[in-house]
Parts: sequence; structure tokens; C-alpha cells
Amino acid sequence: LQTGLLQGESFDKLVSRLMDATPGTGASVWRRGEVSAELATRRLVITAENASKQDALRELNAGGEVTVQKQAVAVVGQNTTDCCLRVHGQLRDVDKPFDLTGTPRFADQMMTPGFHWRCRTSIAMHHPVFEQQGGLTTASMRAAADAQLARGSKGKGGG
Repeated sequence: LQTGLLQGESFDKLVSRLMDATPGTGASVWRRGEVSAELATRRLVITAENASKQDALRELNAGGEVTVQKQAVAVVGQNTTDCCLRVHGQLRDVDKPFDLTGTPRFADQMMTPGFHWRCRTSIAMHHPVFEQQGGLTTASMRAAADAQLARGSKGKGGG
């Protein structure tokens, strides 16, 4: 998987590589093996991407010229999970975990997404000046998520 990630291979190619490396592949050996491999691969890639963003934010803060936080940014829509709607817009110091209250979720606190299978939430850099620039502010992010919660998200997709 590491080689494929470094070469920018697609999820399908990574799943194929994982399945080819599994002895005795097939439904009789690993039921739902391809789906399981895809989910695991997606989670590894998403976790690696968000962890690298967190490391970059940590490095920026270590420079001492500016202090930034991380912010959870979900894809808000009818299929966004309860978990991701509730974490959308949440700000945390770079070395502090996000508090997760919705479902589904892997844990009550996590440093970076993926917070659950098929999670589409990411982290982004946040600086207080962003709130003064208008546009996508923390308050507008929370308002969008709260509106979707009120409409009743299906929660079967990723968040």
C-alpha cells in the first residue's frame, strides 16, 4: 500500500494490490474481501492525509510566527453522518483531539478524521483572522450543519 500511495495510485488499484497479495483470495476465504479491502484502504489514505496536514500545522506553530488551530470540515448534505454534522466546524489546538458525539464513530475522541467508515471529513488550518474575512466562518459552518441535522440527515454516506 505504501508504494501505491507514494505513486498516487487510485483506490481501485490499491484494493486490487491488497487483494492480489492476500493468499487464497476469493469469497470463500475472505467474505466481502474486496469491500473490506476498499474500506480499509480508504481509511488508511484518509488518515494519512489528515495526519500529514496535522503535522504541517504543528510545524507551522513551531516556527513561532503564527499560531493556528485545526478545524473539522465535513461534506454537508443529506447523506452526511450525524457524527460528521456534529463535528463540522469544531476547532481544536493542533495537539488536541476532536470531541465526537454523533454516530457512527470509531471513538469519542480522535486527533484526525476518518471518524468512521467512508468518512469524508477533513481537517483544515484555522486562524482567528479567517473569522473576520467573511465567507465560510465557523458560525456559518455550524449553521449549515445544524440546518442539516434539523432536516434529518440519512447518515448512511460519509461525512
